[in-house]
Amino acid sequence: AGETVIREGDVGDCLYAIVEGRVRTEKRTPAGDSWTVRFHEKGGVFGELSLLDRVLRSATVVAETDCRFLVIERERFHAFGDRHPTAGLVVTRRLAERLAARLRRANEDMVTLFSALVHEVERRL
Repeated sequence: AGETVIREGDVGDCLYAIVEGRVRTEKRTPAGDSWTVRFHEKGGVFGELSLLDRVLRSATVVAETDCRFLVIERERFHAFGDRHPTAGLVVTRRLAERLAARLRRANEDMVTLFSALVHEVERRL
């Protein structure tokens, strides 16, 4: 509990599945403040983008409680897909579904925030 599992801006190379415990995902604001985006509990997954690309971590994840994780590294994930293409395709599709859902949620959040901003600007005029 209290330990940083992944840090925003670090290079990522693995996905984490929560076997036990609870974590919080944090983002830094432009002012440098930490903002909690969401919580994940047993059965939750984070870090999945690092299985697909070599971009820096987009958020920090901190253990809220003592945790146990199943960790899948990018190289092993790709090797599994090469050895077992049918199973690899199934897992990759599931991963794509999760990412698509997250993208839809982010788009909805953007529309909500934009609408709130427009409303606030109009109110002040």
